[in-house]
Amino acid sequence: MISALFEVYHVGWYVVCNPNHLIHPWSLQRPRANNEMDTNKLRIWFSVVSLILILFGILYCIVGLKILPVNREVLLDWESDIYGAIMIGWGTTLFLVGRIAFRRSDKELLKILLYGIVLWLIVEAGFSFYLGVYFNVGVDIGVGILFAFPIIKAMRQLEKEKNE
Repeated sequence: MISALFEVYHVGWYVVCNPNHLIHPWSLQRPRANNEMDTNKLRIWFSVVSLILILFGILYCIVGLKILPVNREVLLDWESDIYGAIMIGWGTTLFLVGRIAFRRSDKELLKILLYGIVLWLIVEAGFSFYLGVYFNVGVDIGVGILFAFPIIKAMRQLEKEKNE
């Protein structure tokens, strides 16, 4: 009966599981079914946030950042800073995920990287062409080749090894 009084209770950052000791909540293991459900919820959350980011990207491509309440005198500098920040984040993501994909020889992850890179560069080149920034179309083609070559080569090599 007394042990029933010491069921799991949250106490600040710790959980009381036994009257004699405290256990940090992150050290507790949940049943597998709950972990799968939690992972699924987290995947959905991440996917929704990603889709919102994509939709804002499409909105900004169509109407520009001029729709935001920003002083026109700083808009170009601010756009440049945002573009730079996005390039840093996107480059870091490509660097980290790409290393994992190549290290694990993960064809599916390589394909996903390729699709994301190609989509990015097609959209950027399309808007660059539309706005008359033709040199950037050439830059996008060059960047596309630099990224796509090792990915396609690795995917072909993995397919060849699979068939042997």
